[in-house]
Amino acid sequence: MANKKPIRRSQLITPFGVGAIVDFRGADSLMTAGLDAWKFAFEDKSVCDELVIIEERLQAQLNVTHFRYPPAYSDKPSPFQGKIPFVRFPSWHYCPDCGWMQELGINGSKTRCACDPCSERPPLRRAWLLPVRLVTVCRMGHITDFPFRDWVHKGSVSNPLEHKIQWRARGSSGALAGVTLSCSCGKARTLEQAFNFNSETGGPLHRLEYDCPGARPWFVDEGTRNSCGEFLRVVQRGASNVYFAATKSSIYLPAHGVDESEIFARVVEQIVVQLRTRPKEKWQPFIDVNAAMKNLDPAKLSSAVNRRLEPTNQTRKFLTEEEFRFEEFSVLAGNDLIPGNELIMEEIPIQKYGDLAQFFSKVRLVKKLRETRALYGFSRLAPSDDGVGAPLQSIKKDQAIDWLPAVIVRGEGIFIEFDQNAIDTWLSSSSKVEKRAERLYQVFSDSLRMPIAALQRVHPRHMLIHTFAHALIRELVYECGYGSASLRERLYCSTESSGESVMNGVLIYTASGDSEGTMGGLVRQGKPIQFLNVVNAALRRVRWCAVDPVCEESRGQGTNNANLAACHSCSLLPETSCEEGNRILDRAMLVGNSHEPDLAFFKMNAAYYI
Repeated sequence: MANKKPIRRSQLITPFGVGAIVDFRGADSLMTAGLDAWKFAFEDKSVCDELVIIEERLQAQLNVTHFRYPPAYSDKPSPFQGKIPFVRFPSWHYCPDCGWMQELGINGSKTRCACDPCSERPPLRRAWLLPVRLVTVCRMGHITDFPFRDWVHKGSVSNPLEHKIQWRARGSSGALAGVTLSCSCGKARTLEQAFNFNSETGGPLHRLEYDCPGARPWFVDEGTRNSCGEFLRVVQRGASNVYFAATKSSIYLPAHGVDESEIFARVVEQIVVQLRTRPKEKWQPFIDVNAAMKNLDPAKLSSAVNRRLEPTNQTRKFLTEEEFRFEEFSVLAGNDLIPGNELIMEEIPIQKYGDLAQFFSKVRLVKKLRETRALYGFSRLAPSDDGVGAPLQSIKKDQAIDWLPAVIVRGEGIFIEFDQNAIDTWLSSSSKVEKRAERLYQVFSDSLRMPIAALQRVHPRHMLIHTFAHALIRELVYECGYGSASLRERLYCSTESSGESVMNGVLIYTASGDSEGTMGGLVRQGKPIQFLNVVNAALRRVRWCAVDPVCEESRGQGTNNANLAACHSCSLLPETSCEEGNRILDRAMLVGNSHEPDLAFFKMNAAYYI
């Protein structure tokens, strides 16, 4: 039987997208190959229609013509089911019995040890070679094997194939000082200090004159390496900083007042492909025939097809991230609730929410939504969107590939818009609010070693909305039974505090593509009585932390010291649930603290906190 290595479609977007190391059962370490090696990579989208995803807003932002589902296994025969290509990485493996190491090529298969001590055993009694746990990466996103021979000999060696390396782990602590590398020539060295690294002077590998060769093993057919020259950093192959997926998502919005379902969008795409080579005078008869065959409104179908075919309407204007979010915010918070198939909302008068009406201007129950989530690159050592300029690595080598992998997630949610007047009153009521944000601003920028001007997200308004989202998600986990990783935040917070494009909202929605997606439990918690209880309980819970007073008095904690009073015990979420990487959080913005109670935005009756 073939050795099956199952992986879900959604995992191929994050966390196991192109360039990520995946540890499969059976001690198999593989890396997801680039799009060039995927099945149907160079085929026209009309050939693989079943895999095509159409989301025009996101296509314009990422400059592609369409998205595609990764291939998936199906019990029904289909030409589009297939295997995802992987390469073997790291190449170095060792025998757990005798310790002798061997390099397996990127296309090599899993192998049993065949060295002299083990060859005396029957073939099926020999141990499987295990992948080493060390790799090296550079800040540009390249990744390569740890240079074991160079490390043992403290420099490069001639005739490297004549030098066999043996891995020996001694002691029970698992420390690197207990791992000894021995060469067949007699030299030996432990791995102690292998992780020492300085961003300015490099590390022990640089002292060996071993810098980044520019390796990109996820491109299977890449025969040559372009020397990079950056310092190499030694990391564990399963460390969290080895891979940061660069993803972008889009909430489906009705186009031009028409709610086009995915099925409708597929019909439009099929018609567009066939009409591009036909004279314009033949478009309408063809559209009318298809509308009759598929029982669709001819006017809506004609409008959608013509928007795609006309050159003046085909290309959408590229938007900044804030403009992109404002399009969604305008629909979620707008006055016209357009009924449809892919976005269904219900608004409850804010007056029914009792005391919460003084803080929020809208609470909407999003009974159904559709999110398209696409992978467009990745970085290593640091996320690409945190302002430090971590370079993105491409997931495709041939730019003729005009698509990106994506998945569609359907779910439900609650949209909350904060009242602008309440925020203005809060900001003007105490100068301590601005000073506290400036403190985090300074600590964060010092940690990133970059100018403060690049950190626009560290603003009291953003900190307030973001921390509230975390507190609400953590409480909803208890109330409606969703796993914490199944809920996700989507922040709508503008850099400007006044004008027509001001955003002060957050969408909490289900982010899981399985059976947890649309059970109705999350929407039910948005109804007045339940929502009032959930918010009150969330505020009570964040008022005290198990790590206080250490957490409450923190002057910078978490990743990049980017949080004040926020830690794992009170505020943090799974990484897949937070848009900011669990940064820019401070629960004092919600309920104040024991030293500065006037920092609180939610100044409620003390009974709420009992």
